[in-house]
Amino acid sequence: MNFIDTKDKLNYVLAGYFAKFFNVLMNRNTSFIINYLFIQRPEILDMIVFHSDRKSIIELLPKLLNFDNYVTHTELFEKKRKEIISKMILKLGNDDFEVHKYNIKN
Repeated sequence: MNFIDTKDKLNYVLAGYFAKFFNVLMNRNTSFIINYLFIQRPEILDMIVFHSDRKSIIELLPKLLNFDNYVTHTELFEKKRKEIISKMILKLGNDDFEVHKYNIKN
């Protein structure tokens, strides 16, 4: 997960490969990945939100936020989920937000 742990802009192609790899992990062992991200390494979720200006990265968020069938709800999960949603709402106003600009142009 070191690829996403940077404040530099992500390469579009590499971000796409990361997203595909991440999706494979999520499909194979969703409950483990959700627990890992929300309990052991929540900073990775923050970096996913930080890099959500890349289309392939933002497409990971719905899967991460809709994990109802995989874990029991705890206050920690709900708190982090709300935090992610709040950060995304704030990020929508950012002019560097690639996905937002793409949707406006098309």
